[in-house]
Amino acid sequence: MSESDTMDPTDVSDSDLSGSDLSGSDAVNRDAQRSHDVATDVQDAETMESPVVDPLLFLEQERDEYKDKLLRAAADLENARKRGQKDAQDALKRGREDMLREVLPVMDNLERASDAASHASDVQAVAEGVQMVLAQFKELGDRLGLTRIETVGKAFDPALHQALQQLETDEYPPNTVVTEVQAGYQMNGRLLRAAMVIVAKAPALGSEEATDTAEVTETTESS
Repeated sequence: MSESDTMDPTDVSDSDLSGSDLSGSDAVNRDAQRSHDVATDVQDAETMESPVVDPLLFLEQERDEYKDKLLRAAADLENARKRGQKDAQDALKRGREDMLREVLPVMDNLERASDAASHASDVQAVAEGVQMVLAQFKELGDRLGLTRIETVGKAFDPALHQALQQLETDEYPPNTVVTEVQAGYQMNGRLLRAAMVIVAKAPALGSEEATDTAEVTETTESS
């Protein structure tokens, strides 16, 4: 038996196909059809894996994300505001503590002066002790930037002075402070307490005429 007699009928080479009934154009069409089928299957698979997203649902999800970010930002801002308030309160508290710590020695000396005054027979010694305490307090005020507002002889300033009354006088020009009732103070250029004062005003014309008439009457009667 020859080799050609034992060959499998299904084992057909390309050279054998050239002589078969399948033409070259049919083979090309067949391959194109197969490629089209494969592309269609791939597209169908991608479509099944990536379903179409509803635009409304997408917008709702985006809205919820922005809302969550906004709420977080508002919470952070509120926390920062509370921390700022707490820091300001702590700073104010520390400032007051530092100032009171400076005042304590003055209070100690005032207590000593009070105790000494209750047993002292020399008034002058007590007065000197009080003057020393006042000097200590003034030194403390200078360190803290405390200044006393000038009053008597100065022009009345409503930003620094509080007028209690007006006094008719020729000794000072009108609108001039003539008496200090209570001292006023500034601290580092800021008003702590306005000074309570009495302000001069020009004598009324009727008062001057009455005074002149009284002087003339007294002179006539005496003569």
